[in-house]
Amino acid sequence: MMSRLVALLIGALALAALRGQFDGLPYAPVADRLWLMAGYFAVLTNLGVAGMMFAVAKGWRMTGTIAAAMLVAVAIVAASYPFPFWSMSGPDPASWWADKALHLGVPLLVGLWWLAFADKRFNSAALPTLIAWPAGYCVYALVRGYFAGPEHAVAPGGDFLWIVEFVSGLLGYLLAFVVAGFRIGSA
Repeated sequence: MMSRLVALLIGALALAALRGQFDGLPYAPVADRLWLMAGYFAVLTNLGVAGMMFAVAKGWRMTGTIAAAMLVAVAIVAASYPFPFWSMSGPDPASWWADKALHLGVPLLVGLWWLAFADKRFNSAALPTLIAWPAGYCVYALVRGYFAGPEHAVAPGGDFLWIVEFVSGLLGYLLAFVVAGFRIGSA
């Protein structure tokens, strides 16, 4: 029961942070703001986390593989958040809060939820599942950038070099899990 309550609170925090991010964007039509937000890995990951946490709150029993994949995705969100920006304030307190909740709060709470409640059975043959969502996002960002222009692919310099950095980071995470023996049980 406690697992479901905590999952509900994490889902609510993720949605509140997403709403805060949405409200903090410069005024534009709703569709334009949604399109802008849909370009960010952190936004889409938090949206997925909210959905999965609400499903857990309704009684869904998340498998160990899915729980580990969710943990890896939010770890990437937190790790990719630049350290110098951790203490900077946004344009207003609400935007600052939403940014911190999205990039640090939700990942931290998901990690704690995973430690306390998640199924930790994990088959090492399912290791590619850990990076399925981040790798799928890379493909999405490339396609989005191709059709809408590089500024819509969330490429800081307008080029696609960041994709190489992102993918190499994903492979680094996967290697770290394998080397550190991240075999959460054996199936």
